[in-house]
Amino acid sequence: MTENELKMYNAIYANSLMFLKRGIKEILSFEGNSEKPLDIENGVMSSLFVQMSIELAIKAFLVKQKGVRSILEEKYNKKTDEEIFTAFINNSLKTERYEDLKNILINNPVLTWFEDEEYDHLKQFQLYRNKIVHFNLFLDRADLLNLKFEIIYVVVHIIVPLLSDISFEYETPTSFYNECLDKNEYKKLIPTIC
Repeated sequence: MTENELKMYNAIYANSLMFLKRGIKEILSFEGNSEKPLDIENGVMSSLFVQMSIELAIKAFLVKQKGVRSILEEKYNKKTDEEIFTAFINNSLKTERYEDLKNILINNPVLTWFEDEEYDHLKQFQLYRNKIVHFNLFLDRADLLNLKFEIIYVVVHIIVPLLSDISFEYETPTSFYNECLDKNEYKKLIPTIC
């Protein structure tokens, strides 16, 4: 990675972590236990934070693996590194669609732990998220309970392993959450999906 790519990677990674922390807080802020569904507001807010964390984690992973051009729209192919970095600093850099980036990630042979089960849960989470964010559909109690489980599954089994895989500082997802997340909050999520 070039120096500018490293700066972009660090910013993207830090933002993914910030949204992950906020998503966990939102899930846990709902006054209920693991048997109760989220309410619609907690469902929307936690979905947004978790989705942002996923998107940024995928971008950080791809920047680290393949360089920043791997996540950018085609029009940046002929731009210099300096022009790309300037666009990044000015918040005008345009990346590929989430769906395209997700497919690059899914087909990446480095992620040996990302299998059909993780893909299915990520897809199911995306369906729920799209329903409540794009269409503002009212979900019934069962849908809201399923959404809660999908969000927590995505946090525990996809985002945390992905963020810990990206950085060579953490040997395991456990060492990642011990150092980067509030351990007590994170551990409250685990019984919900076991």
